[in-house]
Amino acid sequence: MSKRERGHKQRQTKGWKKLRVLVLDRDGHKCRYCGRSSKDVVLHVDHIIPVASGGTNDLDNLQTLCADCNLGKSDALLNEAQEKKREKIAALESRRKEAERERLALAEATQKAAEWRRKDEERRQLDALRALAERERQRQAYERRQKEDEERKRLEQQRQEAEAERKRQQEEYLKWVSCLFSPVKKDNRFMIFLLWGGAHFLRRVIWG
Repeated sequence: MSKRERGHKQRQTKGWKKLRVLVLDRDGHKCRYCGRSSKDVVLHVDHIIPVASGGTNDLDNLQTLCADCNLGKSDALLNEAQEKKREKIAALESRRKEAERERLALAEATQKAAEWRRKDEERRQLDALRALAERERQRQAYERRQKEDEERKRLEQQRQEAEAERKRQQEEYLKWVSCLFSPVKKDNRFMIFLLWGGAHFLRRVIWG
């Protein structure tokens, strides 16, 4: 008797029907390969590790398969399916990592954009402060020029008033001298000398 026949005989033991019901209930009465249910196809309970390879009747080694998937399955079919499943899991993990990298890159870009906006706002505030300081400087310079112009006008007015006072004093002095010399006779040279000396003294006192 071959190993395949012994496995088939083992399925017909007393406890096999109970195991079969447990496996079908566990798998939801659907094929674990194609997903078809008992309404569409005939379901078998098959060994994951074939009996010919030393498989047992433990629940962990049993699975629900449809007739098409079971009859077309060889001993190496499960390994191939598991390899495809691992490849699929690896592809999903790769996509998950890629999505995580994209999420991190997006978060970093968002953070950089927020930092740029903050720096731009600070730059605008700084420009506004500089413009305000420049306007204040211009206002102070204008007020300073106004004060300087007023001071210059005041000094110019004082100078003109001093010049007018000096001219007035000169005119009074000349009038006084003319009054002194008018009654003097031409041959009274001593009186003329005294008058001239007094006039010269007054001139130095007045004009400095």
